Amino acid sequence: MDLIPIDPSKDSYFFENLSNALRNSSSEAVVRAGFAYATVGGIQAMQDRLVNIGKWSGCRKEFLIGLHQAITEPFALDILRRMENSEVRVFLPSGRLTEATFSASPVFHPKVISIADSRLGGLTFLQAGSANLTSAAVGDGHSNFEFATSLDISAESRKRDTKSFNAWWDSAWARSRRVSRQLIEAYAKLRRLTLDGNPLLRSVVEAPGSISTAEFFVCEVGAGSGPPGHRHQIEFPESLARFFGEPKSQRRDLVLRNDSMVWSGRPLSHKETTFGVGIWRLGMPTEATGGEPVANRAIRFRRYPGDGSFGFEVTDVGSQVFDEWIDTAHRFGHIGATHGMRSRQYGFY
Repeated sequence: MDLIPIDPSKDSYFFENLSNALRNSSSEAVVRAGFAYATVGGIQAMQDRLVNIGKWSGCRKEFLIGLHQAITEPFALDILRRMENSEVRVFLPSGRLTEATFSASPVFHPKVISIADSRLGGLTFLQAGSANLTSAAVGDGHSNFEFATSLDISAESRKRDTKSFNAWWDSAWARSRRVSRQLIEAYAKLRRLTLDGNPLLRSVVEAPGSISTAEFFVCEVGAGSGPPGHRHQIEFPESLARFFGEPKSQRRDLVLRNDSMVWSGRPLSHKETTFGVGIWRLGMPTEATGGEPVANRAIRFRRYPGDGSFGFEVTDVGSQVFDEWIDTAHRFGHIGATHGMRSRQYGFY
């Protein structure tokens, strides 16, 4: 048995033993993974660790994901569904997808990965612990303390362990529903209604590290900061400032674009609050320089990798345009909210 401690101050080796077990498996191997929650960042981390192992794409994969508390992201299910040789199901306590799914019992709450090899007579590897398939638990820049153990199943106990595991898995699998494009769309609509009705749920999940490669980033500006009459500065926590590059304590000057207008030298500066919390403040173009008001409105930034610049569009919070931006991020990326009394919605994809 191997211990797998996960510490946010150290690199994670969550998938290392799984990788080694896959390399030693035959072409008949079947990977089964059951997690209470799955997010885009967590799945991307898994793919990054396993994509170079030839047997990963070739082996049969079964994923069983929980929908409790509406934490699992719709696009995460879509990514799993489109993996080669993959079947994905979601656990439905009542057998139907309804708003009650997010709070109903029994709750599917495991975090387990197994490998079974028919050539060797059944289960050969098992890993279980506290970590979900989320960015906070296993992704790049993970922020959680987690713990897991893994073991290679001996030939002596294989028959017994396989029977025990399969009985558990088959019971949960039977109470699940296969993920299709139509189910994802239905889940996305129900989840959006739940998040809109419970704003605190948006701030439960930290922004995954995948924001650093997202093409679009949508955010509410809030009151803004800066001189009275302008309030043209937007404040970001470190997790959101990563959209513009690795956050640094030194000022960085960005190039911003809007239609045919270009502004160079727009400062992204680090600051610490009186409570010692780091924030990054971006100075948007003022009206005097051809910009438009941003305070209490919303902005969608777009990354242009070719020249390192960032485009932006401004709209009103609550407008149809803003709702479409958030809905697209919800369906194909991540949405959340900043912490604190004056939380602000954001999303990226």
